[in-house]
Amino acid sequence: MKVILKKVLGVIFILIGGFLSLGLLAQIPMTILRIKKVNSTSNDYGSGYIVGTIVGAILMALVAFFLFKFGFKWVSNKTKPKKIESIDSIGE
Repeated sequence: MKVILKKVLGVIFILIGGFLSLGLLAQIPMTILRIKKVNSTSNDYGSGYIVGTIVGAILMALVAFFLFKFGFKWVSNKTKPKKIESIDSIGE
């Protein structure tokens, strides 16, 4: 039961991480345009807005990264492969 729950949560984490990644990628062109616009006016509010936008994007990327990391960790098989006897040890 615990293994099934981990696999289901792993898939959900991967899906959420994928949506966050797509949102981050869609946000990049708008962010670049805003940075160009704010740099032309050059005031304190604009520079704070740029820093906040970049920090928010970095935090979103970190959350997506850890969701992918735990998702793939929980979905993968953790069984150890059996040791195969070598041809020399079979006859002993």
